[in-house]
Amino acid sequence: MTKIAKSEYLSHHGIPGQKWGVRHGPPYPIESSVNSPMDLVNSTSNFKYKNFDSLMSPDEVRKQKQGSCHDMVMMEIEELKRLGYSPKGLFMMEYSGGQGGMTHSLCYYEKDGKTHWVEPKNTWPERAGDTEYSSLSDLKKEIKNAHKSGEFGNYSQYKNIIFGKFDPSEHTVGEDLQEFVDRCLN
Repeated sequence: MTKIAKSEYLSHHGIPGQKWGVRHGPPYPIESSVNSPMDLVNSTSNFKYKNFDSLMSPDEVRKQKQGSCHDMVMMEIEELKRLGYSPKGLFMMEYSGGQGGMTHSLCYYEKDGKTHWVEPKNTWPERAGDTEYSSLSDLKKEIKNAHKSGEFGNYSQYKNIIFGKFDPSEHTVGEDLQEFVDRCLN
């Protein structure tokens, strides 16, 4: 696996053209309205992304209606487990020459032999929804193609996407972002 120099990354601060915090409907009380993966996508559309130094718990994200993509994945995983799925987190970072750029975490689950990517409207609007892929490999190819086409990140500076090991049980509330990134990549 490619080593990224410590402290040489940028946390996920947005995607060109994206409108953080834009409401797409009334506030949806996540505790009572999530009955499907699409309900989860819609219920988080009014959440705001915020800059952060440490990771939050799913309850903090629900209460504050904001969090990082990494925090929101933990909340999504918790909700999808409650619905009977076995979701997983996937961490990615753009990089080149040992330096990293933007990071992003996303949530996916397997159903009927297919991989489903659940992305809220407020973190990556162009990819929002519950999208089905033939495999996790196909999902990763789609992400790499989106990066190369300029849909997100800075392809001119960071030509590659690296997918890290992301174990949701290792997300620690209050953990420093650098520690989290290092663990995801190692």
